[in-house]
This record gives sequence, C-alpha cells and structure tokens, in this order.
Amino acid sequence: MRESPSHRPGMPRRPENEPLGSPALQELYGEGYFHGSNSGFAHEGYDRVHATWDHWMPWLRQEVGAGARWLDLGCAYGFLVADARENGFRAFGMDASGFALAQAAEHAPDASGRLVQGHAEVLPFADEAFDVVTAFDLLEHVPDPECLLAEVARILRPGGVFLAATPDALVFDREEPTHISEHVPSWWVRACDRAGLSTALRFFQAEYNCELIARRGGAVPEISFDGFARETVVDAGRAPGLRVALRRGFGAAEPDGGRVVEEGAAIYLLNEEFAPLSVRLRLRLRDPVGLCLRLDGRLLEVARKECGAYEVDFLLSRGGHGLVVGLDEGWACLLELVAEAEPVDHRSLCLTMPFDLYERYALSAGVLEKLGVREGTLLDVGGTMGGAQGHLGWTGDFFPCHAVTVIDTRAADVPEHRTLAIDGPLPFEDRSFETVVSQDVLEHVPSAAREAWLEEIWRVTGRLLLLACPWSTPGVEEADRALFDRIRREYDYDHGFLGEHLAHGHPDLAATRRFFEGRGASVVELPSGDLSIWTAMQAINARLSHPCQGEDYRRANEALNRQLGARAAIAPAYRHLLVIDREGRENGPCLADLPSAERPDLTCVAEAVSDPTIATPREWRLWTRSDRGAEEPLRIALAIVSCNGRALLESCLASIGELDYPSDRIEILVYDNGSSDGTIAWLEQNHPEVRVLAADRNEGFAAPCNRLARAASSSYVCFLNNDVQVEPDFLTALTSAARRTGAACIGARVLSADGDTIEFDGGTMNFLGHGAPLRSGARACDHAADVEPVDSLFACGAAMLVEREAFLEAGGFDESYFAYFEDVDFGWRLWTMGERCVVAPAARVRHREHGSESLLPPGRRLALLERNALLSVVKNYEEERAARVLRCGLALLAERERLAPDPERRSACREGLFAATTALPAAERRAVELRRRRRRTDAEIAALFRDPWRPPIAGDRYARRQVEVARVFGACDLFDPAPQATSEGDAPGATAGQGREATSATPITKGIRENPCA
Repeated sequence: MRESPSHRPGMPRRPENEPLGSPALQELYGEGYFHGSNSGFAHEGYDRVHATWDHWMPWLRQEVGAGARWLDLGCAYGFLVADARENGFRAFGMDASGFALAQAAEHAPDASGRLVQGHAEVLPFADEAFDVVTAFDLLEHVPDPECLLAEVARILRPGGVFLAATPDALVFDREEPTHISEHVPSWWVRACDRAGLSTALRFFQAEYNCELIARRGGAVPEISFDGFARETVVDAGRAPGLRVALRRGFGAAEPDGGRVVEEGAAIYLLNEEFAPLSVRLRLRLRDPVGLCLRLDGRLLEVARKECGAYEVDFLLSRGGHGLVVGLDEGWACLLELVAEAEPVDHRSLCLTMPFDLYERYALSAGVLEKLGVREGTLLDVGGTMGGAQGHLGWTGDFFPCHAVTVIDTRAADVPEHRTLAIDGPLPFEDRSFETVVSQDVLEHVPSAAREAWLEEIWRVTGRLLLLACPWSTPGVEEADRALFDRIRREYDYDHGFLGEHLAHGHPDLAATRRFFEGRGASVVELPSGDLSIWTAMQAINARLSHPCQGEDYRRANEALNRQLGARAAIAPAYRHLLVIDREGRENGPCLADLPSAERPDLTCVAEAVSDPTIATPREWRLWTRSDRGAEEPLRIALAIVSCNGRALLESCLASIGELDYPSDRIEILVYDNGSSDGTIAWLEQNHPEVRVLAADRNEGFAAPCNRLARAASSSYVCFLNNDVQVEPDFLTALTSAARRTGAACIGARVLSADGDTIEFDGGTMNFLGHGAPLRSGARACDHAADVEPVDSLFACGAAMLVEREAFLEAGGFDESYFAYFEDVDFGWRLWTMGERCVVAPAARVRHREHGSESLLPPGRRLALLERNALLSVVKNYEEERAARVLRCGLALLAERERLAPDPERRSACREGLFAATTALPAAERRAVELRRRRRRTDAEIAALFRDPWRPPIAGDRYARRQVEVARVFGACDLFDPAPQATSEGDAPGATAGQGREATSATPITKGIRENPCA
C-alpha cells in the first residue's frame, strides 16, 4: 500500500517524561465511571449484564493454541480474564481504575490476583510476552491510541493476535464524555498497519461496532460477517488496496454460501491507497430482482449482465465509504460479490467533483504550481468534500505531492481528516504547516468571531495562506439570495450553507486584506468562479444534486470541469482567492496570467452540459418528496377559479381561515373569470391577502388553473372549487399523504354539504375515457375509518393538491378541454409518465351541490364530456390500443346518439362527435410527444380503471350494443375480464366489470363541478 508522505505535523504526542496517571485520567476512569450515572449499569448489576466472549474462545484456541498467554486491556472487573482462564488460557488483565480492580475479588474471584493497574500507553510487560491481547471498548477512552497500538505490537509475539472493538465515530450517535479518541474505521486500520499489525475489519452486533482483528506479522486473519472463517460471499482478492466488509442487513450464511440481503443493507468499502481506485463490482443474486446501489448516497448505474448477475463501475476516493443496496422485492439472496480495483490518477477523480469545488481547488493548486511550492506540509481548514452520507474526494487528490491534513466541523472517513468546532483553537503549534488552505469557510464564521478566527489560522501558517470565500463584492449577495429563494420555492427547503452566508453577512474583502498586510504579509487577489457561470450551474445542480440523480450530477459537473476548470477564474467572480505570503514576497507578477484573459463563452458551457444523458427525469422529484423532513411544513398555493361566485368565495375563504396549517406557508390565488358581481373589488376590500388574477371573459377551468400554477411561488398547488369548504386539518392531511407516498398528485375526499354523503373518494374510468367518482352516494359514516392514502387514476379537480413542477412539466390541464374531464386526463397522463396519484380520505372538503349556477347549457356540457373523453383516449393509450379504442369510441358515440333517451342528449352526442373529429389532429400530435415521455405501459395502469366496461349511459340496449361493437373492433381483449352482454331484466347498465363501488348507473354528468369556471 502506497502511503502519503510520512511527515505528520501537528499530531499531539505525550512528552516522554509526562506521567499518564494524572488526576484528570483518574477522574475519567475512577469509581464514578464504572458504576456512576454515565456507565449504563448499576453497581450491583454489572456482573449480570456484561458481554459474553464465548464465541471468541474456539477460534483463539485454533489460532494460538490452548494455554496461550492472554492480556486483556481495560479489564474492568475482570470478567473476561475469568472467562479466558475457564477456557484454558493463561490470562491477565490491566486497567486504569483501582476501584474497578478492587471489585474483582467480589465479582470475578478467579481473576483476582492476576490484574494490575496501569495505563495502556506504557505497558509494564516484556517484549513478545503475550499470544493474545484484547481491548474491547477501550481504544476510544485512550488519549493516544497510536501509542497503545505500538505497545500492543511490542508485547505480542510474532503471529500473535490482537482483538479490539471500538465505535465508528461517524455512526455512533451517543454523547459519551469519556470517549476522547473516537475515530473512523480507516483511521484505525492505518494506525494498526503503522504499528505492524495486519488487520481485518468487520462490523458485528451493531452497525457502529467496528471490530479490529489483527495479527503481528503474517497474513490478515480471515473473519466473516458473523463468524471466524473466510467470508464466502465477498471476494476482494483482485482488488489490492480495497477492503470490502458487510456492515448491516445481511443474514446468516446459507448452505450454498450465499446470504440473505435486505433492502437498505450496507457494505463498507475502504480504499487504503493514497490515490483513487477504479472499482468494478460484480454481484450475483440467486434470482433476478430490481437492484440499485447508492455509494455515499449517490445512485450508481448498475448494468444487468445476465440472469441474477449485475455489474457496476465507479471511482473510489481514499478512505471509507458506504454502499447501500436497494431491492425492489425487499430482499434477495446474495451469492457472490467480486471486487476488482486498480489505482487511477487523481485528476480523473477530481474532474467528477462539483464544478464549484473543483474550480476553487484547481485554482489553488495552480497557484502553488506557479509559485514553485510543489510539496511540503499542507493544512486544509474546512476541506470536507461531501455531506453527511460520505465524502466525494479529499484534499490530497488536488495536492498529491503534499503531506495533507484536513480539519473541519464535518467528519469524513479519511485517516488524515480531523473534526473541530468552528470557533475552537487549532490543535497545532505555531507555523506548523508550510501551506494553509481555507476555502468557503470564513463566511460561515459569525462576524463577531472572524478576526479571532483569522488570527488562529494565521498562527499555524508557515509561509502561504490561500484564503477564498464569497466576499461582499458586487453581485454576490444577490446571487446567494436568488439561489436560496429558488431552492426554497422549487424544492421547499432552506439551504443551510446559503442561509448562513446570508445570516452572517459576507466578509469584507478590503478589511481582510488590511488584516494580513498589517502583519507584514503580501496579498494577491485572484477572481475565482465566473459569477454568471456560477449562477447558471448552481441552478442546474440544484435539480441534479441528490441520490436519484447521482450519475447525471456527476456527468454534468465533469463536462463543465473539462470544458472550463480553473479557466472560470475571471471577474466579476462569485468568490476571490487571497494568496497571502507571510514572508512578504511579491507574487503578483508570477500569478498575473492565472485569471482568464477572456470571458468563457456561455454557449460552450451550455453545450458541455447538454448531453442527452444529463436529463432530469422524474426520480429527482420522487427523492425530494420522500426526503423532506416532516418538521418543515410544505409551502402551498391555494388556487381558486371563480365566475360570479362572490357569495361562494365568502364561505370558502372563511373555511380556509380556520385551517390548522401555518398561515405563513400558504398563499391564496383567485382567478376571476370575467365576473360581473363585483368579486374583484370585494376581494380587494375584504381579503387583501388574496392575489387576484383576472380575465375579461369566462375562460373555462383548465386554462385559468394553469395560469394560477405558473403564477404561484410555492412548491405545491392546491386547486379548490369556490363552492367547497375545507375541514381544518385538510392541508395537514394532504401534505402528510404527499410526504408518505411521494405522489405528485393527492386528491381529497369530497363530501356533501352536510357531510353525510360521499361525492368523490377516488376515480374510476371506463375504457372510453369517461371518468366517474368512486363511492358516489355512499354514507360517509360507513367509511369514516379510512385514513390511509390509496392509489387513484385521478383526483377530483375540486380539491386536489399537486406538486407545482410536476404539474407544469406534465403540461398541466389540457386547455383545449375548456372544462370537464381535464382532471381525469391529467391524472391518467401522470401515471403514464411514471408519477403517482393518490386520494387521501383523511383530507376532507364539503361541497355545496349546484352551488355555482351553471354558465353553460346542459347540452354544451354533455358535448364537452363526450369530446374530451375521446381526446383523452387518443393521447393516453399506447399507440396500437389508442387506434382500436378510438375506432370503437367513435362508433359507440354514434350508437349513443341513436339510443339516447332524450333529444338534448342526442344533440350533445352529435356535437361531441363533430368537436372530437375536429380536434383529433392536434390530439394526435400531442400523443406523439407524450409517448416519448411514457414510463408505464397500459397493462401497468389498467387496474386503476376499476370498471373499464361501465357504460356511459344507462339502459340494456346500449350496454349490449357496447359489447357487440367492442368485439367488432377487437377491444374486448384490452382488459381482463372481458365484457359480457346483459340480458333483458338486468339492472340498467349492469356489467361484469371491476370496481363495483363505482356504480355502473352513475352517469357521466354526475360530478363535483357543475360549471366550467369553478
């Protein structure tokens, strides 16, 4: 394994003459620790709840032989010593606490007389005195664990075994005041290697419990996930420098050598090399299932090679990483995981970094190259390259010839990384690093603490300090504010880093220059990050930077980094880099050509990220919906269309005022459809909080809804009829369902005005595109216990919550519909595009039936229903099915005209037929576009129809004719079961279809919205 340069500056070491038995250590490890409030055990119960080590005994007898000498460090009450003696070992123990050792006479008398008091960093034993040394739950308590490991290696004989368990600092989430040396697994492995211990790594009993099984000299011990033999599932023999360990979610080994792996299982990958690794993983499952892998939260591209075989390639930076397994079926049997790896150059990995990070580090590396500083000690303050789920790279990738130490408030599983509070002193001696780098940190320091922070970073700088951040230069605060507001509006969360920029205020560039120049330093100022490119790319990355878009995010940034890289160093810039030379050298002429001479062409930037593979499919929205924290209420725009509905709006808005939802998370928009009843003036006088959009004529329902959605600034839009009244918990129930299901559209349960009867509780649709309400007319009390969201083909437009961006991306409501079935068409379209629609019965509104006077004659409404249903068929079915259903639908529309019971209905059928045929060319063009975006087949959506053979009108004659015509046009095999003709005497319109809760006698004119404007 190739290690980084060996000099380790600033690591605290104990002077040789300083005693370890200090009062501070006695306070930590004295009587209070072992039976006090922070031990977790009552004094009298400690002997009954200590862990068992029986599973280690047979393996150790096999490794070192019976009668071997065993030393247990941190032996406490002597339980393990007694267990080891009982199993035939010559065991001894050592502990820092005299109190604990004194308890052995009572609790472990067989260990009494074989225990000594001392500190593990200076072991009072001869060289090569023991065959086994154990240190369970001790390493994290020791001030200098590397000194302890060196002592362990000294007293172990060649081939001797060291066993230890210690919490992983990144996973262990409890505050323990005596854990003064928690470290990440990669740190412990490197520390053991430096001590001459060949180490195996596993995670046993708990995900945070990191076990080290080491041997002094010789081969690494073979340890499985749950036993003491070679792990049969994992084969990393062809991956030098890479360790692979199962971490959680795996079952016991099966007879065929496989292991059950559960959804969400984790695998630990450790790159011990100084350079990045190009890794190829091959997985073999017993049965083929849907498989996805996330590396440090980023979705990887998995290739299915054959039945049950998968392959994935990726770059792995130095240190430890988490690989999480996603399985469509919840579990599978993993038969084999084979890893191959080889080192690659650092630049290959650096180019995949976020463009903003790459640009500033590439510029800093260019500065050192220009100044001839090609190696030496380097400290990066605030250099964690990644978030809570794992790091993307580390500073050594940009400065591979330097001895790098990284310190940050955020942790990372890299041996050279340390964590420290942002306002704490740096634990290094004066001028202990030749170069100090700190980028995008100063703006996160509260303004009152900035001077002290600068003093501290200056103290540890030997010669060069490279200090960069977004300063209070023109355009920077505006750019941060615009991006912060965009993320809040479009993705409904407050960006923490940007929020700190704005809260603390951007640092003063001129004042910071004076600070260092007043101390005798020279300062060169370089622009870093073209402001226009930064703004554009951050808007793109805001859409791509999440697990479900990991590869798209990487490709977009890599394309830009290859196109521009550090050449985006040009003013006006988002940040500036100060090159501060403690020795006062005049570095300006040497660095004069680093800023770009000409501005990058934004056209080239656009081309760099316009690869068709860098798209933004629906997965990014699905992830943002499910990942939102429940503590922050979603921002909702309540959108109401009204025409001459002032009286109705009064009760509707009054009910909105009673919502239990935070008022600062709600905006209300009303679209006035050419009212003549003074609606606009009344709203301005009585409801100034309402934002009014207006038309001079009745534009129907679909177009105004689309305009309201485009005008809204919230991430979700809730469409409401003006003649509904919402229950107080209406929005709470809707948003809860949105978070739980990840659905793009959530419908409400619509009740009658008195609340006794259900009018809509989900949608059903026949194969001809005619929608109808589910459970219409049912007693509400019979379904009062229903609270769980259920899938529905569509939601009722009278009370429907939809994610704004999903709504607009899907095209919103079809404005050619004017009104009626636009919600059916929209819901159906969402499902074809891979989205989901649900109805939340817990979200309730009361509807005032016929509350809005109809603005269209009945015949016109019926004609729109017939027309719009046929257009939905053309657009939303797959091509071959659409052609069959369209031919069948046109023929059946003619049959409905012939068999309709009244002249008005017959006239409506004729008008609908003419209107449909006139609109067909435009609908077919739209269908071509929608089929390119289709992500679900008709077969996958069929069950949502519920009752595909329900006749649109009642009557035996039409029902029988519908079956006959469907057979002629080959439509009977479209759904299972096929339709059956009724016999004389059957209930009008009865069929053998599905979803009987939607009564087949429900006419298509029975709906929630009785007019096209509300």
